[in-house]
Amino acid sequence: MTEGLTGLVITKADKSYDLVRRDKNLYFSYYPRVIVYPNNITDVINAVNWARNRGLNIRCRSGGHNYESFSVGNDVVVIDVSNLLDFEIDINKGYVRIGAGYSQEQLYSKIAKYGFAFVGGSCGSVGVTGITLGGGVGYLQREYGLVCDNLVEIQIVDAFGRVITANLYENQDLFAALRGAGSNNFGVVVALTFKVHHVDKVIVMTAQWPKKNRYEVIQAFQNVGEHLDNRYTLKISMTKDTIRLYGVGLRSTAKEMEKALNVLLKVSNKMNYTKKHITFKEYLQRNKDFMSTPKGFKITGLLAYNPLGKEPCQIMFDYLDNSPPIQPTIDIGFLLLGGKIAENEGLPSAYPHREAKVLIQIDAEWIIEYSMYANDTVKWVNNLRKSLLPYAGFGYLNYCDINIPNYLYNYFDNNVSWLEAVKEKYDPCNLFYYPQGINP
Repeated sequence: MTEGLTGLVITKADKSYDLVRRDKNLYFSYYPRVIVYPNNITDVINAVNWARNRGLNIRCRSGGHNYESFSVGNDVVVIDVSNLLDFEIDINKGYVRIGAGYSQEQLYSKIAKYGFAFVGGSCGSVGVTGITLGGGVGYLQREYGLVCDNLVEIQIVDAFGRVITANLYENQDLFAALRGAGSNNFGVVVALTFKVHHVDKVIVMTAQWPKKNRYEVIQAFQNVGEHLDNRYTLKISMTKDTIRLYGVGLRSTAKEMEKALNVLLKVSNKMNYTKKHITFKEYLQRNKDFMSTPKGFKITGLLAYNPLGKEPCQIMFDYLDNSPPIQPTIDIGFLLLGGKIAENEGLPSAYPHREAKVLIQIDAEWIIEYSMYANDTVKWVNNLRKSLLPYAGFGYLNYCDINIPNYLYNYFDNNVSWLEAVKEKYDPCNLFYYPQGINP
């Protein structure tokens, strides 16, 4: 059955199959035909050719965090790149070349030893490849841009089994497509090269307010964000009971950051206020993985181009006050965008939402003991997202949502037509099909 496949090959006959057939989101349960863990590029080529010759679709997996579990599926070939862990760093020019298997936590800790930071997200077990291909937001974004903005070269195996290198000088169309629209669309990523940055210490600022101050905090957060220095990235998160601030500052003193955030920090009833000047390595250690226990989840996002006023805020308050009784508690976050994300508008990229001001993150996770509320929770999230559409629209590919209509336009806006042409060029038979993929 698996003749021609190389690397670690797992089928339904293997004892480990049930452990590896699922992604991190335990709400979904799929049964792939075979799961391949390549050890090198040759193993990837063999897996691609094997799937194509048998008419089987391929799903690519790195960290396994796809919110809709699109990196697995029934009767597909899953190519899991987590064993591709080559590493080279140029400390003089500030570049790192890695295999496609790294999680963010693995890469963060590895390059921190050299005094560099990878511009990534906050969840350690998310795959570097996955976050890059969908754009990539995080707490260094306003100073250094999206994760995909820091990608300088990428290597894939396409649907024909060809090894293709893409950068600003060769295969530029593919390079631009992979910067923000690459998720399981054009081939299996096997290696990536990033620009990395010297980051010594950071300021981490946190605060909390009671429920009654939610609206005032959201307005102050948006007010601060209008003219905030790129060195600072902020997020506020609210539950049904509280609203919290988490901010990161680069090359700043606590006093400077307090001055920049003054309008927000002076909102009354502030509690648990902290400001810490710590090394970047300490910062990473304090941001451990949110997926520490097995969970199901429904997470979605919306991009707000205009300030969120009373109406959308009240909608969110009302939903939170009537949310499903799951644990952990449902959270709605607001991540401040802008800064270098907007300034990088001229970069070759498929990510279109450079002018968005805030990413609204609706995060509903539940531990297994609360699975009886899973369907109600998914419905709750879907209804809330729909209710917010008059005030915030579009979608963010790394927050993929099966319920988004006209998903290509929502994710890629006016880039859809040229992305379809790139798809036709590198995967005309749609070997890398998935439910929200780009079709040739």
